[in-house]
Amino acid sequence: ATILERRCGCAPSHAKLLVKVLNVLQQRRSKSGVFQGKNGLITPRDLLRWAERRPASKADLAFEGYCILAERLRMEDEKAVVKETIEEVIKVKIDTERYLAPDSEGRAQLSRIIALGDDGLAATGLSTKEIAPTSTLLRLLLLVGKCIEQKEPVLLVGETGCGKTTVCQLYSLLYQRHLHVVNCHANTETSDLLGGLRPLR
Repeated sequence: ATILERRCGCAPSHAKLLVKVLNVLQQRRSKSGVFQGKNGLITPRDLLRWAERRPASKADLAFEGYCILAERLRMEDEKAVVKETIEEVIKVKIDTERYLAPDSEGRAQLSRIIALGDDGLAATGLSTKEIAPTSTLLRLLLLVGKCIEQKEPVLLVGETGCGKTTVCQLYSLLYQRHLHVVNCHANTETSDLLGGLRPLR
């Protein structure tokens, strides 16, 4: 708890709760991360990421923990275990519908993007009529937005058409950054992405 307080500027009361969540979750075992042992559901690195978000209230603390720990899991029963543990330790209810609220961060980001108009979206090949505020898109906008704010790396995994590329395109417009899209396949090698040296004949 002292490390979280000094390194991340986390409130002492919050730091103790985070460590308690770590201890409880390490006693559980993840089915999908069976080879990770006690680190299947949470790692010390996750704890540092959670503390660095510096939530103002216990409700925010619980929701940030849910975003970091549960949203990366693919099995619903594991998500439920993480959610129940956080709620039990922090003693607040996590509102999983927060993504869809009228004042949600995802909707705020989407409003900023739509305000750019069709001219602003032209570079991505999208138009304002093609962007629908679905629950999946709002969820991705919120989760990816939090990672961008904290300068955390993001790995998006999902079925074709679930919005992974769209979210990246929208944030590249919002932050006015050039987006490089590389379509990978079975024969893609590291040198295709990073470049390499080839002998001259």
